[in-house]
Amino acid sequence: MAIYRFKVTFENYDDVWREIDIRSDQTFEEFFYAIQQSIGFDNQHEASFYISNDQWKLGQQISSNPKHNTIALKDAVMHDWVNDPHQKIYYSYDPKNDWTFFIELVRILMKEDLSVTYPACVKVYGDSPVQYIRQPAPASPPDAADKLLNELLKGIHIREEIDQEEYGDETTDEEEELISSSDEEENPMDADSRDSDNEPSIDEDDDQREY
Repeated sequence: MAIYRFKVTFENYDDVWREIDIRSDQTFEEFFYAIQQSIGFDNQHEASFYISNDQWKLGQQISSNPKHNTIALKDAVMHDWVNDPHQKIYYSYDPKNDWTFFIELVRILMKEDLSVTYPACVKVYGDSPVQYIRQPAPASPPDAADKLLNELLKGIHIREEIDQEEYGDETTDEEEELISSSDEEENPMDADSRDSDNEPSIDEDDDQREY
């Protein structure tokens, strides 16, 4: 049984490619799973192969979601669609994220290796891009308790602003009386100072008096 060796290259990452061997009697469905495994992508989305000419003009579509004039992957056998020793196939996966590939037949082996399970990835070049780019999770809306707390804090803040506008920094009559009384109270240190001033002074002549 002949073995087809295809080179599968990311259209937008031409420095990333794989080489896959597949028997000529296997299907495009098996080819599809081999490609996905070799690039580390899942197989949950729509996949389509387009048989192309040397100028990559798209021809017959072979799809995982067959419609009018489209052939199902499981019904398309490889040797029925390889008509050129350099057969080109355009591959599209996951239309929403638009992953596209160029596939080209690079070699035909006339004898299979009985020790190999086909299809098989025989060469890897470059790291595959990340299939899904994770988006940050949207912030969850506040629950009822958070809303109530925010309303209470908002009310307190408004009340403080109103109080400040009404009273400001004015001093009441009672506060003025307390301040006045405080000023009139005698400071103990001042009292000691005045007492020392009232003590009688000792005459120097008295110190020199002889007894």
